[in-house]
Amino acid sequence: MKRNIKNIINIVNIKKRTLFLGIIFSLLGTLASLSLPLILKNIIDSLINKNFNIYLVIFLCSLAIFDIIFAGMSIYLLSKVGEEVVLGLRKKIWLKILNSKSDFFEHNSQGELVSRIMDDTKKLMDIFSTDASDFVTGLFTLIGTVVILMTIDPLLTALIFISIPIIVLIVIPLGKSLYKFSIKIQENNAIASEYIVDRVSNIKLIKMSNTLFEELYSGIELFRNIYKINMNRNKIQSVVLPIITLTITSTIIGIVFFGAFRVINGALSPGALFAFVVYIVQVTGPLITILTFWNKLNTAIGSSDRIIDILNYLEEDNIENIEKDSNYSIDYLALDHINFSIDDTKIIKDFSYIFKKGNFYNLLGYSGSGKTTIFNIICKFITPDTGSLYTNHTNNYNIYAWRENISYVSQDISIINGTLKENILYGVKQSYSDEFLLALLQEIGLKKLLKQLPDGLNTKISKNSSLLSGGEKQRIALLRGCLSDKQILLVDEVSSNVDSKNDFRIYSFLKNHNDNKIIIMITHKLSNINNEDPILLLENGKLIASGLKNEVSKSSSLFKELENYYRGNINNEYLMSQD
Repeated sequence: MKRNIKNIINIVNIKKRTLFLGIIFSLLGTLASLSLPLILKNIIDSLINKNFNIYLVIFLCSLAIFDIIFAGMSIYLLSKVGEEVVLGLRKKIWLKILNSKSDFFEHNSQGELVSRIMDDTKKLMDIFSTDASDFVTGLFTLIGTVVILMTIDPLLTALIFISIPIIVLIVIPLGKSLYKFSIKIQENNAIASEYIVDRVSNIKLIKMSNTLFEELYSGIELFRNIYKINMNRNKIQSVVLPIITLTITSTIIGIVFFGAFRVINGALSPGALFAFVVYIVQVTGPLITILTFWNKLNTAIGSSDRIIDILNYLEEDNIENIEKDSNYSIDYLALDHINFSIDDTKIIKDFSYIFKKGNFYNLLGYSGSGKTTIFNIICKFITPDTGSLYTNHTNNYNIYAWRENISYVSQDISIINGTLKENILYGVKQSYSDEFLLALLQEIGLKKLLKQLPDGLNTKISKNSSLLSGGEKQRIALLRGCLSDKQILLVDEVSSNVDSKNDFRIYSFLKNHNDNKIIIMITHKLSNINNEDPILLLENGKLIASGLKNEVSKSSSLFKELENYYRGNINNEYLMSQD
């Protein structure tokens, strides 16, 4: 609630001196604006009385110039405060997103996060810069105007107080309705953003499923809902604004007629009447600003609530505690009695094993047996219910130091928007020449791809790029993982999108370029496994067998099942390749 606005102020560390100066300049500008009609009154009266004073005109022009300068300084300083609020919040939110635990992304969609980091921060910028300042100066202008008008003519001022309640009675209740519509618009815009991001990322699925028209109508329906809400808001505005305009116009006409009688009767000078009308016009904007400020404040409170919800989410670790020296020599990685469950379902059951440096481990099991979950635990994406992970160095690594020693090539293809070279070297600390990278690409079976790419290593690619096949994207991710030169390499189904020929090439590449590492590979290609490479066999989250290939094949009936199952798939693949 409103306490979250205070939390936002503390989080972004607003430069109070800049804010204070901005408000001071705004108030000085307001003083200058309030003085201008009084000087005009004296100039007009002096002209009528034929005792014109040129110094009044000079003073008027000087004051107008100062008014412009003060306004300019105020706008710049307050906008600077607002932009710093946005920058500070976006930095905090972006850090939180990057450093949040994995389940954070299960509860917050991409479109929603985009809306929080872009739209909600913008609303807070407005309230911290222009809206709050306009409210303060508007209140000051209103009070100052009323005081000045009372000194000019109390009777005419009383006439104004008849119209102000009318404006208040119109603006406040309808303003609440406008606020509710604003909240609905925000919510529907977030839903639409989420929908667009999701559908664009799955555009090939949409095309091949022939659901283009269904998605077209779904998108149009979302846009139509936003249109309807906007039109309902516009209907209210189309009633409110003309009524306010009519009220103000009627007030001015009434003041002119009533003031004219008082001028004729000698109770009021022509200059005073002119100043009176100018003040009425001048105070209209600040009056509406004051009345609508609370609705804007409520909108900002809603935005701050959503931002605080994100900022209060649990982080993986305090990024300020990142260890600088994480180049420990790892001789082994141990998982000791690991248990992990989701709700009441046990996913990993008492898993214990020690992975030693210099070995190539093959993790086998049917889909859903817990292989990828083991990788997620090793990477500390998820935390086991019981058990521990440790190396010969320690079991109390800072999470960033821990990951500094692990490279993970996921079955979910990780390609960023950028050049081919940027993708290969993403997160890689060492420098490599283009010639070296080209040689590796050729070795991993991407020579043909290089000839097709228009700009070679500098060709722009993305996750949804049609320039690359799924297997080619997987091999780029694998090359990145190997070049990172980390002591532990996890490879998850990296050959799932390649044929048998390239599968063997990938396996050989892994063996040739990762000496003296701990390599753990989830695979279903049993034919590639060498007799000297250890096998771990998982079933329903439990490690049921481990050892060399010939040992496991004799002791485990599940291994024989997998061997027969995958051999059938390989034979089918071979027959299909001969068509």
